[in-house]
Amino acid sequence: MKKILPLILLLIVGFMAGIYLPGILQNYSPAENNASEQSQTYTCPMHPHIHSDHKGSCPVCGMDLVIAKASKETAPKGEVSISPIMQNNLGIKTAIVKRRTIYRPIHSYGYIKQLEQLGTQKITAPVDATVIKIGPEKNNAEIKKGEALLVLHSPTWLAMQEQFLKALQQRNLKEIRQLTGLLKQSGMNLAEIQTLKTTKKKIPNIIIRAQKNGQLISLNVKKQQQVKRGDLLLEIAPLYPIITYAEMFEGQWQWLKPGQPALMHMRSVPDVEWTGVVQSVDDIVSSRSRTLKSRIGFKLQPGIELHSGMQTSITVLSNPHKNVLTVPYDAVIRTGIENRVIVLDNEGHFHPQRVIIGLTDDEYVEIKSGLEEGQKVVASGQFLLDSESNLLSELERMKSRTDDTADK
Repeated sequence: MKKILPLILLLIVGFMAGIYLPGILQNYSPAENNASEQSQTYTCPMHPHIHSDHKGSCPVCGMDLVIAKASKETAPKGEVSISPIMQNNLGIKTAIVKRRTIYRPIHSYGYIKQLEQLGTQKITAPVDATVIKIGPEKNNAEIKKGEALLVLHSPTWLAMQEQFLKALQQRNLKEIRQLTGLLKQSGMNLAEIQTLKTTKKKIPNIIIRAQKNGQLISLNVKKQQQVKRGDLLLEIAPLYPIITYAEMFEGQWQWLKPGQPALMHMRSVPDVEWTGVVQSVDDIVSSRSRTLKSRIGFKLQPGIELHSGMQTSITVLSNPHKNVLTVPYDAVIRTGIENRVIVLDNEGHFHPQRVIIGLTDDEYVEIKSGLEEGQKVVASGQFLLDSESNLLSELERMKSRTDDTADK
């Protein structure tokens, strides 16, 4: 009997443990228990490799340490994570990778040779007529050679053509010569006169066209207005009345060609920019200065008076690269071995990206490979992020070598 009693008690204890022990184990969490016993971990927002078990400041940058957030994901090698507030405090600015046209800038000095203000062309009415159509109407509008300026309807014009066709039919050579001269004076060119002879059909209206490139400075008529022969219709000034000469150095000759756009600035008139075009390039090199002289014309700026002999700073935009990927000039970090930028993957996550660059101007850099259109790159504060990324990568390599040594 004494031997059976302990056995019965043991069975009762085992039965009770089978009922209550699973519930106790289910509600018990070793991680939570250890977390309550362990102190919180703090880290630096700018230097994630800095850790501490108490509050304080970062020994690298002096920033206040914050509570470290646990993450199951491992950050890519060299990636830096910064909160939006910290980005603003550090002055980090981003730019979008865009396609645009950039040029190879040629910087030089020059001077104003002359002002062609006397080259204004005044266009008058060739015969009594009515204005039925007007081309460019705004002042300073650019006009190209051959562009239609005005369309006039004139009964006198039609009557002259009728007389001309009648003289052709009668083979009156003297009258044909006289009427041909009158038709030329009224604005009909030789091609139109020949068409009139061939088709025997009258040209209904007079089309006044620009004889050369220029800009409209005065329009004195309106639509449906009656004009008489000799009335002033409009005035056209030279498109580039400011004639300058610039000295180009030997290394710049191969890029310089007529027709290239140019910009002009003057110290005596700050914050004003003149636009123009290269008109011609000399063939003779100066034996003393080893420079090549080029003639560049610029447009006038309203209200600014210039004089011959004034010194200027000229930039010619040569060798255009059209529709290429570009980033701001300051976004590229040049190490001497490679070029890289800091890319913003998503909000607060930055990583360095190696790029191959092409043409560079004063504002932008062409990106041949390494980036895609629409990506964001850091344009200000990138050196701070790059140094932090390099530090993180080096710490990872040191840790890897330490682990390999420990395994051995």
